[in-house]
Amino acid sequence: MIDKAIKALEGYIYWAKITVPNQYGKYSCELVLSDKDADYFESIGVPTINGTAKKQDGSLKTSDHYEGRAVVISRNINRKDGTPNIKPKLYDANGEQIDSIVWNGSKVTAKYRIWETENQFGHFVGLDLIKVRVDEEAPRPEETDFNDDDF
Repeated sequence: MIDKAIKALEGYIYWAKITVPNQYGKYSCELVLSDKDADYFESIGVPTINGTAKKQDGSLKTSDHYEGRAVVISRNINRKDGTPNIKPKLYDANGEQIDSIVWNGSKVTAKYRIWETENQFGHFVGLDLIKVRVDEEAPRPEETDFNDDDF
């Protein structure tokens, strides 16, 4: 039986949509994990990018933006019954709540809960995003200088 208590997980975050949902109606992020953590999640059925996750066409889902395996942690805007889900919270390293962009490669601690369901399509296990603390912010990407000759 899978432990469904709220737990914390450390890793490096990519494609974070914590305070604003993505185009699919989810708050989400990809969290690059240690091999030990990635092995654990794969063992309970949570797919990992650069590991066991598959695209709709059956090919492996990979990312060349980071090394190692990552899990997707997400939360739908609304529950199945249409009522709104609680929005995940985002904190800085001092524990102050913030509402900002989290840069790719930032070191974070994410709180999550494991969920599982079974339906006519099979058995599924995933991670529900509760909150994220930015422990060490990655540097901002540098702005590129543009001039009128670029057009």
